[in-house]
Amino acid sequence: MTPSIETAGLGREQVAAALIRVFEGLRLEAFQDSGGVWTIGYGHTAGVKEGDRCAPGQAALWLNSDASLLFSLVSSLPLFAAAAWISFGYNCGYHTLELALAGKVDMRRYVHDRHGKVLPGLEARRALEYTLIQSGMPGEVKP
Repeated sequence: MTPSIETAGLGREQVAAALIRVFEGLRLEAFQDSGGVWTIGYGHTAGVKEGDRCAPGQAALWLNSDASLLFSLVSSLPLFAAAAWISFGYNCGYHTLELALAGKVDMRRYVHDRHGKVLPGLEARRALEYTLIQSGMPGEVKP
């Protein structure tokens, strides 16, 4: 069964958080991601070390905090386009999101781990994000 996101009455922050939760999944114990980075919660990495644990509420707080800087970059965009860009930026970083929004990098190319290995999960994530961006934006969009 494919996870769904109910969006009625939600703002871009809530839709973006729901999208990120679907893609990242919730891990209450620290683990090393495919690139060897210690990660916990919904993809939180700052200060995470082996043996760390968190509660679901803490994971949600980290998600909101980690994504908060990204919202200003997409505040004028339609709901689904903004949420998709936030999801991309959450995964790839603020600076990479800035470059993608400026058309200087192709977001669809960010499907590799830190070692250059293509990850099918990232391919699927980028494809959905790109589709959401295209569906929510009039005219030509430079990913």
